[in-house]
Amino acid sequence: MSGIDRVTHKQRDCPAIIEAVAMLRSRLAAESVTLYGSRANGTDDAESGIDPLALTSRVLGWRERADLSDALFDIGLAHGVVISPLVVPGSERERGRFCGLPIHDANAESGVPL
Repeated sequence: MSGIDRVTHKQRDCPAIIEAVAMLRSRLAAESVTLYGSRANGTDDAESGIDPLALTSRVLGWRERADLSDALFDIGLAHGVVISPLVVPGSERERGRFCGLPIHDANAESGVPL
């Protein structure tokens, strides 16, 4: 069973997740994309958004982050869902600022690789 099959019972959201992951991989050359939050741990409801964590090979500048947010907003708008990405340099996955965040542990426990 693929990651996307395990995280959503809402078929209408699958295209949004697939499109967002493809965009993160192509635009950022993301090392990995993991779904975290309520979609990943099975507590999602009708108001839940899509929360992808993308690990990158480099630090993104503010303009690139803004362009990324705009592109994901457009994908979400087209599919009627909110996409709230967290983009972290892969080097910070096990050290650096990301390690001190609660999301680090939550992602390790219930994140679903996509």
